[in-house]
Amino acid sequence: MKAIYITHMTCPRCISLVSSLLEKSGTEIVSIQLGQARLAKLPNPQTLDNIRQHLQAHGFKLVDPTKTLSLELIKKAIIEIVDDTKLGSLKVDWPSLLAEKLDQDFYVINAYFNYMEGITMDQFIIRQKIDRVKELLFKENNLAEISQRLGYHSVQQLCNQFKKMTGFSPSSFKISAQSDFNSKNISYSS
Repeated sequence: MKAIYITHMTCPRCISLVSSLLEKSGTEIVSIQLGQARLAKLPNPQTLDNIRQHLQAHGFKLVDPTKTLSLELIKKAIIEIVDDTKLGSLKVDWPSLLAEKLDQDFYVINAYFNYMEGITMDQFIIRQKIDRVKELLFKENNLAEISQRLGYHSVQQLCNQFKKMTGFSPSSFKISAQSDFNSKNISYSS
């Protein structure tokens, strides 16, 4: 199964139109979503060029994200946004921020990330935020500040997400990590 990536797909009508264009070209579609069509096999170069022209005639663009995107670039952009100290002072519009930062259509970024990484971008963002919470727990004791800094709506939301991801409450995690650190320091010093 192969995927092609298409920019400017913004609604269910776009999916229907792109699906119709691909079917007219004789391309077997496995699935289609905003920004991506999964095909049974990639069309030959002549058919692909024909698809490209039909898509452009309707305001879409066929792109090769491997030429402009990489998984590492997407991950780096997400980590930079999570690490940004101003995150809590604004409601994060991930699609706009990532599209601007990577100079690419968000639906293409999202589809490419999901396909290549095997998890959703939201899941990756949550993992990065939880990793950042772990770091901040040792720098700041105030969960309210940490939750605000990372854009959580409340301390409760942060605690619930943290426990779901780690199996610990933030305070239990901090105590456990400190005791592990202290026991390792003791064993090294003897």
